[in-house]
Amino acid sequence: MTMDMEFEPLTGTFGAIVHGVDLSRAHDDVTIDSIMNGLMEHLVLVFPQQDITEQQHFDLGNRLGDLEPRHPLIDHVADFENLLLLENGPDRPPNNEDWHADMTFRAAPPHCSLLQAKVLPTRGGDTMFANMCAIYEDLSDTLKAMIENLTAIHDVERGFRKVLDDPKDQATLQAMENMDPTNSRVSHPVTGIHPVSGRRYLNVSECYTSQIDGMPQDEGDALLKMLSAQVWKPRYQLRHRWAVNDLVMFDNLGTQHYAVGDYTEYRRMHRITVKTYHATTARERVA
Repeated sequence: MTMDMEFEPLTGTFGAIVHGVDLSRAHDDVTIDSIMNGLMEHLVLVFPQQDITEQQHFDLGNRLGDLEPRHPLIDHVADFENLLLLENGPDRPPNNEDWHADMTFRAAPPHCSLLQAKVLPTRGGDTMFANMCAIYEDLSDTLKAMIENLTAIHDVERGFRKVLDDPKDQATLQAMENMDPTNSRVSHPVTGIHPVSGRRYLNVSECYTSQIDGMPQDEGDALLKMLSAQVWKPRYQLRHRWAVNDLVMFDNLGTQHYAVGDYTEYRRMHRITVKTYHATTARERVA
């Protein structure tokens, strides 16, 4: 059953609210194509108050691409190993206030995520997004030429350094020790090229990127600090204030995100992560 979708832009650079779609019934090729086209254009899509089951959440992600297997460090929803369970509250305060794209410490970081709010605090707990394509596009030609062929190290230990500093979380520490070292500390180009849209994006973050390959640490640190700071410019940001059952779909290559930890009440989120967009998601769809 096809649906007439409308994409309402949220900012001057990216993001859109999607009207006219029921994600519990978004199975046909035309609807999925429309969602993909919208995602490539806007990078972040907000689907307000979608009352879907865990199975429907899984099915929607599976229609977009091949799913990430169970996350090595984060819990999952019962009976759904691909569906991450993100819980914070009085007994587990939020501690992830860093700009990042998910799992860039892997050789092949995931392409997108579908994040849904299930239980929310009375106030607070927003999620911010930054447009890494627009950030790259606005760099000077001189700086673009300078970073064109550079690579940088992305390290899981840097991203989870707060856990390393807190020996109480023994389960996560043990899981980190058991990770494949070839898939937890890798080098990526400083500027990536999106496999579907072809747009370039800045591919460093304050969370995971530890150094520039081939540069002295002090020089690399200065360059990383300058590049990573671009996400703090409001013109590149979108801030989503959650309502229960909102689902936000975001491209994990062209954006970074930041979970605002300004709450103490219980918050529960579910996330499906798409490892790679389906091969049938051809470039001509967004041409």
